[in-house]
Amino acid sequence: MLIYLLKSSGCLLVLMLFYKLFLERESIHQFKRFYLLGSLIAAFLIPLVTWTTYVEIPAEPEGVPFDPTLLPMEDMPTEESFNWSLYLGVIYGSGVLFFGLRFIKNLWSLHLKIKRNQKIPRVAYIQVLILESIVPHTFLKYVFVEKSQFDSKNIPDEILLHEQIHVEQKHTLDILLIEVMQIFLWFHPLIYLIKKDIKLNHEFLADQAVLSHGFETKNYQNILLDYSISSSHNQLVSSINYSLIKKRLTVMKTHTSKQVKWLKSLVLLPLLALLIYSFSTNKIVETGLNYELSETNHTARSIKVEVLNQGTYQIDGINATKGTFASVLNQLHQDITPEIRNQIINVHVNDGKPVSDEDVWFIFNSFTPYGFHRIVTYNQQIIREKGNKPFAIVSQNDPKNLNSAPEKVELQEGASKAQIAEYNKLAKKYNSQPKEEQRFLKKEVERLEYLYGLMTKEQKAHAEPFPNIPPPPPPPPTPPVEMGSMSPELQKLYKHYTKETEAYSKAVSAYIKNNKGSQEDLKNQYTDVMKLYKAYYELASKEKLTPVPPPPPPPAPEAPEVIEVIEVPVDKLDANTPKSAYDFVRSHKNDDITYYYNDKKVTYNEILKIVKKEPNININTNINDHKGTVKFWSKK
Repeated sequence: MLIYLLKSSGCLLVLMLFYKLFLERESIHQFKRFYLLGSLIAAFLIPLVTWTTYVEIPAEPEGVPFDPTLLPMEDMPTEESFNWSLYLGVIYGSGVLFFGLRFIKNLWSLHLKIKRNQKIPRVAYIQVLILESIVPHTFLKYVFVEKSQFDSKNIPDEILLHEQIHVEQKHTLDILLIEVMQIFLWFHPLIYLIKKDIKLNHEFLADQAVLSHGFETKNYQNILLDYSISSSHNQLVSSINYSLIKKRLTVMKTHTSKQVKWLKSLVLLPLLALLIYSFSTNKIVETGLNYELSETNHTARSIKVEVLNQGTYQIDGINATKGTFASVLNQLHQDITPEIRNQIINVHVNDGKPVSDEDVWFIFNSFTPYGFHRIVTYNQQIIREKGNKPFAIVSQNDPKNLNSAPEKVELQEGASKAQIAEYNKLAKKYNSQPKEEQRFLKKEVERLEYLYGLMTKEQKAHAEPFPNIPPPPPPPPTPPVEMGSMSPELQKLYKHYTKETEAYSKAVSAYIKNNKGSQEDLKNQYTDVMKLYKAYYELASKEKLTPVPPPPPPPAPEAPEVIEVIEVPVDKLDANTPKSAYDFVRSHKNDDITYYYNDKKVTYNEILKIVKKEPNININTNINDHKGTVKFWSKK
């Protein structure tokens, strides 16, 4: 859409510049009217013109020689991706709503003017007599004039004829068209400029028609000056405007010869040809890719992968991360087997725009179990039947790589030396921290997982062990209800939630003990479990079931440390004395902590009062980077 808007804007800009330089001051006003309207239509149609070129692709095309200088600089993952499309959509929708309501308001205002005031039918139009002081103006077949001036016959015939011309030539239709376009293109500056030119040309047309009826030019110009001191504020009407008078007086004196008219009209033909050539779309269709299978009779299919930023992707328009890439991919083309996909699926990455070889390797590894025939990027083609793999992942900062000949770069699977060194540095940082003092940064954890995922089994065996990163917290237990009082739907939901909770707990244990899975997988699994929990809780609440003692929470991989905190006067604390629970809570006042007392969620102020009164209390803490949960149990 952005490319289309840029092309249409460029096309409209060229047509408007031609109008300003060669046409505006000429007296070919009828031609100019259709030129301006045609420019609007042409500017938005020309980018839609598509020229198709058929290119035959050989059965086993050779990859383009690798050039390390073409590799883009690597982007470090950031903490969160900002959803620009959502915010831009809200801003655009607000603009459309504002200008749409303004358009409706202007129409309603004119409707009330017509309805509430006296109307006098004429041969070509209907006169509407307005009580307040106004400048004569026109809308559709209605000409609005001031009643007192009309009754006293103080409105010159030239002005009445001027407004009658607006009616006869249906200038309001042009204005309505541009106003409707402005609702949807309110952000486009050229729309406002061409609207001004269209309205000005309407005045040229009306002036030309008045003078053609034999009225004296100088006298008519003086009348226009008298009437142009003020003007109507309604955007939908045609009225006299003081700011445009100077151009109108100048154009009234001009006369364009037939030769000039023809010459400038003919110049439009090469201009249009140039615009179509420059702003149309060239589409290359690859032939020779439709492989028909003798038994299944399948033809070639394609999947479009767009590499976004911060480790995100779009697969045929569906958003995905590295963690969800495979699951999104497995939603596509499920009517055929991986064996068939290996013969007919063509993957197009980034539509010919540059993409890092790291991303190409990730896409290649993700598509390998799914099935593909060919992966096409801006600088290479990977043919499954040929057995070739993506180019080596090399460091752009290494002068040796930049100066080496492309044909000498060997294909390498896995992480580069620079990436392994980066991984080892981060992993060693966290492995060397004492367990009770570990603080994990989200962007570094994501980077660790990304680098670890690039490494081969051999590289992992010789690298620093992956840090023991805490998984997400266990999901809450199901709301306590008696099974016999549940509806069939709630029982089914309960069993599903319990099953998924157990699966999540096992995944957490496997992650901690055997380093299986990833943080991203656990996060996604935890999100799914919490969705089930929310659905179960809402349905149980609707059925108004009687609570019973809650079932035990799902098994945790490791028992959390329980610290017994005894109330001690602050003035008697020494280096070996544990901090009081009261002081502990106060020290975390500004942190994002959720507090529980005897398994019941409480507020910060409530827990502060509890720990102040109760000297003997147990505490369980799970705080990471000033966020987490703290649970207190009474020892009574």
